[in-house]
Amino acid sequence: MLLIIMCIWLIVVVAGMLVKKAGMRRVMSAIGLLLNILVNLAMICLASITVYGVIAGNYSWKSTDRLMRLILQENDCLAAHELGERKIVVAIPLLCETVRDTTKDINLRLNAAEALGKICSSSKAGNEHHETAMVCLIGTLKDTSDKEGFVRYKSAEALGKIGDKRALEPLRTAIENETDKYARSEMETALAKLMIPK
Repeated sequence: MLLIIMCIWLIVVVAGMLVKKAGMRRVMSAIGLLLNILVNLAMICLASITVYGVIAGNYSWKSTDRLMRLILQENDCLAAHELGERKIVVAIPLLCETVRDTTKDINLRLNAAEALGKICSSSKAGNEHHETAMVCLIGTLKDTSDKEGFVRYKSAEALGKIGDKRALEPLRTAIENETDKYARSEMETALAKLMIPK
């Protein structure tokens, strides 16, 4: 919108300058050219908004069941992200299974761990589901199949977000054994969050 306003202002300024120097015929030609540019910019803006809507928004209308099937059947990491955004408690067992499954795509596992943190940090997660997520995330702190430490990083981040003090000791142990500096740093951050009195 700001871009359109700036283009209109530019047209008015250029037209005023041209009227003084070149005469009306050239002014009309320049205004036509500038309007053409403005229309093209508006079309680019609309196309960008449409593409963003298709990429980012196409999961918002899908049902919870459909999102869960996308994870199971197509390893769809955006579906896991959407479940976390919606804080869908019934998805916790599937998300835990996904985080633990070392054969799954790494991005799917990362989004599943992040989704667990979002769901369990809200008050929506009941005791049984909360417990399931805690066991899963604490267990993945020891996951050595992830050589780069991405899953351990996201699990530590989720544990810090959840804020359950039962993760204190497992985080301390994981920090001692962690070889990846980024995962260790996130574990230390999560530990610090958990040590802050509420």
